[in-house]
Amino acid sequence: MWVEGEVGSGRGHVALVLHHLADPSAPFHVSDLARDTDWPTSGTVVLPNVDTLPPDLQQALIRRLANRPVDVRLVTTSSPNARSRVTEGLLDPKLYYDLAVIVVDVPPLRNRPDDIVPMMIGALGEFARRYKRPMPLLTPDIETRLRAHAWPGNVRELFNLAERAVVLGADALRLDPIRTASAGIPNLEPGFSLADWLDRMERRILAEALRRTDGDRNAAGRLLNVERNTLRYKLLKHKLIDK
Repeated sequence: MWVEGEVGSGRGHVALVLHHLADPSAPFHVSDLARDTDWPTSGTVVLPNVDTLPPDLQQALIRRLANRPVDVRLVTTSSPNARSRVTEGLLDPKLYYDLAVIVVDVPPLRNRPDDIVPMMIGALGEFARRYKRPMPLLTPDIETRLRAHAWPGNVRELFNLAERAVVLGADALRLDPIRTASAGIPNLEPGFSLADWLDRMERRILAEALRRTDGDRNAAGRLLNVERNTLRYKLLKHKLIDK
């Protein structure tokens, strides 16, 4: 099982739910892929952030998977669209296709506005019980601000905010109005480089075009409406081809 989504979107929670659906009494182990030498012989093993592993750890994991215990259930987590990293040469295809038999996409919280208020109410109740404090009430104005917030930290940010509100009071829930860019546009914050951002986007688009056309450069050029020599120059520039 391959679970992908943004950081803080709830990938680990999905892994835990899958474990409980299968056998909650069995071991549940989140592997440290740089240090672990042994996995349990049964239950669920979570392999976190596999798409960001350096090549040597990817190869080590491939060797390890060849001898994995038959009773171990593997759940892998990664950032969104990990398959594109295979096309870009950053993720070993053998590793990806061995683990990504079923891919579960966990959408970011900003794309689930109807979930925000119920999740906040549940989180406030959980922390109120933990700290034995009154549960803050959500006014219509606060609910509107919660739905409008961009949630760059996703579910993790929501739970942190709920905990702070229980400890400090409901005023902690009065979020500033949304200040993020429109969908598809980066946040223009100190340190932003337009040149670097455009360069990264160009590489991703080129890699996706090659993926969709199974590596056929002529077809990729037609798809992108780019002249052949220009396409070759860009592919070489981004090291997507050797020659």
